[in-house]
Amino acid sequence: MGITSFAQYPLVTIQDIQTVTPANLAACIEASPLVGDTVRVSGVLVQKPDSAALTDNNSFQFWIRNGYGEFSGLDIIAFFDPNLIGVTNLEKGDSVIVTGVVVEFGPGESEIIPLDNVPVTIIGAGAAIQPTVVPVGDLNDNTQVCKLPTGERWEGQYIEIQNVTVTSVSFFSGNTRVSFTVQDGAGNKINIADKYIAQRLPNGNPAGNFVAPNVGDTYGYIRGVISHSPNGCMGGTGRGYELSPTQISDLLSNSAAPSIVSVTRNRVTPTSSQTVTISAVIVDASNFVASASMKYAVGVGNTLYNTVAMTLTGGTNTNGTWTADIPAQADGAFVKYYVCATDDSSNTGCNTAVPSGSDPYFYTVRDNGTTIVDVQFVPSTFTSAASGYQGLDVTVDGVVTASAEATNLGYVFIQQEGQLAWAGIMCTDNPSLASLTIGQKVRVTGTVRESFNFTRIEQISSVQVLGTGTITPLDQDPSNFTLFGIATSEPYEGMLINLKHPTVGQTLFVIDQNPDAPSNFAEWRVGKDQFTPGDGCRILTGRVTNSTFSSLNVSYVNDPQWATVDGIMNVPVIQVFNGDVVSNITGVMAYLFGNFKLLPRNNSDVNLITAVTTGSNVQVTAYPNPVHDQFRLAYDFGGIQNDAQATVYDLMGRPVRTVALDATSGETLVDVSGIAAGNYIVKVSSSNSGLIDFVKINKVQ
Repeated sequence: MGITSFAQYPLVTIQDIQTVTPANLAACIEASPLVGDTVRVSGVLVQKPDSAALTDNNSFQFWIRNGYGEFSGLDIIAFFDPNLIGVTNLEKGDSVIVTGVVVEFGPGESEIIPLDNVPVTIIGAGAAIQPTVVPVGDLNDNTQVCKLPTGERWEGQYIEIQNVTVTSVSFFSGNTRVSFTVQDGAGNKINIADKYIAQRLPNGNPAGNFVAPNVGDTYGYIRGVISHSPNGCMGGTGRGYELSPTQISDLLSNSAAPSIVSVTRNRVTPTSSQTVTISAVIVDASNFVASASMKYAVGVGNTLYNTVAMTLTGGTNTNGTWTADIPAQADGAFVKYYVCATDDSSNTGCNTAVPSGSDPYFYTVRDNGTTIVDVQFVPSTFTSAASGYQGLDVTVDGVVTASAEATNLGYVFIQQEGQLAWAGIMCTDNPSLASLTIGQKVRVTGTVRESFNFTRIEQISSVQVLGTGTITPLDQDPSNFTLFGIATSEPYEGMLINLKHPTVGQTLFVIDQNPDAPSNFAEWRVGKDQFTPGDGCRILTGRVTNSTFSSLNVSYVNDPQWATVDGIMNVPVIQVFNGDVVSNITGVMAYLFGNFKLLPRNNSDVNLITAVTTGSNVQVTAYPNPVHDQFRLAYDFGGIQNDAQATVYDLMGRPVRTVALDATSGETLVDVSGIAAGNYIVKVSSSNSGLIDFVKINKVQ
């Protein structure tokens, strides 16, 4: 594309992209009116792009603004070499023109994805960057639910919130990253995220110089750009509007309590005869640490914490390691703990707001070793679903419920036998996993990691086959997975689930062919009421990326494009439509990009009874059904087709019979003698219009 051809795209303002009417916001509609359009947009950079933590050799992210008012900030993000478009030459205060496509990520976040190989044009430099002061209460409420009518106008803008107190601190990615939540005087809360290097820890990648705050610390102000992690009326499970500081000076700390940099324990899973030593690295830049204490409680619901004085065992009072012991507890005991420190000026900071607020660290005492349930379990009173074992090496036993076999999911999940909740987990990063088969009982050793609240065992160092086991899919109402809940949906993450109607004799329906429209992430939703499209469970099929783990052995997809996009499907494509009748769907449950999604493994996991046809005049039926040696295929294309064919596929996608359907209507005898008993799909299609319809038959001997 030549430089002169860029002008073919309209030049719009950030306000044109971001402005949403009050009526739409009141109705919980926040998508940009220009989604899908390719445009040119001008704005001023609020920070140099290479200060964004996302920026590396394959991606970049920065924000631009057009003034200080409402609907005047915008996120620019791309995943290709920034050197191709000159992003690394940009500086804070540059005025630029960006050419790209308006997208809605999530949904919830309006963004521009620049066109590949189209340079960002600099039209000015040196603009002053000052924040716009916005009350936290305009963004989120006291449960951190976003307020669209007053908050959406600030999405993408560089703002300032004032006089806030830290209520929780969350370390993640193996304690290499941190975010924290603050609240204003009225209790309205907002998450402070680490999109920029300014908030990256020294042990992070990339490494930063940020020192995490403690619960109770106060800030005179925090500045940064606003992004949107949907929740509330939007149906998402995100954190509401979030604030991302762009530089260290964006945070003005009022309090100077000691900072508890890290908390570790010497035993991953102690036995009933072992004490546990808790160690904390505590830093105080302006004073020295006068004392520290470790507090622990035994029992999921117990809020009565014992206090144990900690001893300085390494370093100094300004940067040292403090330790204390938790006494041995009974087998099966659930132990919670956290750390507090006080400096010589009586400033006290803790790494949690126990007994109410953020969560303590925790473990379970086991005489027979760590279990998957221990790794996955989180009390329903906690605010986060993060594992108490994240970043730790564990050894657990489980039965393979999903495998990397050529006819299965393509990813490995294992499940602890005899458990009804908290018992499944994904396993990655070891070539030996590829040889595992469904039903094998295995022992794996690896590191527990949280990837955006999806718990996995990664960097597996050992895979041992112990024998065989049996896991029966757990029947679940799809409504249980409409929204995230620690007590309702989180217990089934990683487990083998069978979605079915809770009332005997009732069926499910495809209730939303694409719940992310106008975007499409290959997801569709099933539920009990076809006229309630928001109440049910998402199904993910036919798409494989670095962060999308669905099967290429499931025919049923929401769009034929997935036959060749984001992976090549191994089975024929059958498009689902709203109103399709579903008996049940089996698969493993995963939490990806803010939603629970069922991952069927192959076609035998999906029991689609009847399908909505692609044309209102089309009728295709097969009888008798079940069939022995032959069945009749009756068809009526309503005069719109006369060159179709019918192909019989087994559930692995292999064609076993094909017959021509030359007329616009009629009956054809199909011989299926000599093929094995089982379920088959009869797909009716043509070279002109693709899939016309399909039916399922049951071949019996």
